[in-house]
Amino acid sequence: RIASGAPGVSGLEGYTLASWGRPNSSVQGVVKIQVRVNSRGKVISANYAGGSGSAASNMSVRRSCEQASLQSQFSVPKNTITEGVGVITWKFE
Repeated sequence: RIASGAPGVSGLEGYTLASWGRPNSSVQGVVKIQVRVNSRGKVISANYAGGSGSAASNMSVRRSCEQASLQSQFSVPKNTITEGVGVITWKFE
């Protein structure tokens, strides 16, 4: 399975997810990845932050979600000079 649609994003007020990677999963569930986004909208770190279902307990799915999160790009609020931290939620059905 590949996550369908846009992943959910929380904690990054004013940031818009412009593009995102495509994680793979053969199981269902939700995987949450904490991301750090620089002032140019590039995800510079991505770490597993929780989830539910079989996808969350599967190490390869979690790694796939971390990699897809690192490939993601955000549009940042005007005049942003600092990094933002938030969570990307990947849902597999």
